[in-house]
Amino acid sequence: GSLSFAQALTSQRYSLEETLAIVMDTGFAEPDVREDDIPYMCSPASRHGRLENVITIVADKTRSEPQPARHRALPDWLISGTQPVPLLPAFELQTMTTRIYAFIMGMIDGRRSIRDMAKLLADQRLMSRDEAEPAVRNFLIRMHEDSQRPPGL
Repeated sequence: GSLSFAQALTSQRYSLEETLAIVMDTGFAEPDVREDDIPYMCSPASRHGRLENVITIVADKTRSEPQPARHRALPDWLISGTQPVPLLPAFELQTMTTRIYAFIMGMIDGRRSIRDMAKLLADQRLMSRDEAEPAVRNFLIRMHEDSQRPPGL
């Protein structure tokens, strides 16, 4: 795959030279490298064709190297399920947001308007009157848009 776009972090988008150095540092002999330009999406019916530069690397494993440390994509408290869940700042914010959304959803009864719901939010001191109406409207817009999507999308 592409060395340029395979990684989200720019610092991990390695050049050909960096890639070859990594190959040799991980127990492989100096690789044979071949670069070719090949047609991509070239069709007489389309103007979207182009030439792609493709690099082929072939190397023999000549020595063993220690395994790299295990990547920890998820914290231990999520994996084991036995440690306390930390109250992270993002969780605190999400908790408050979820409570407000649940409150808004609980007010949907077929009788209340957006303005009525916003007034109740402000009366409960969950947000200011200036913030409440746009917040309710935006949330209901998202809910309405989600309800219009086909299942599974």
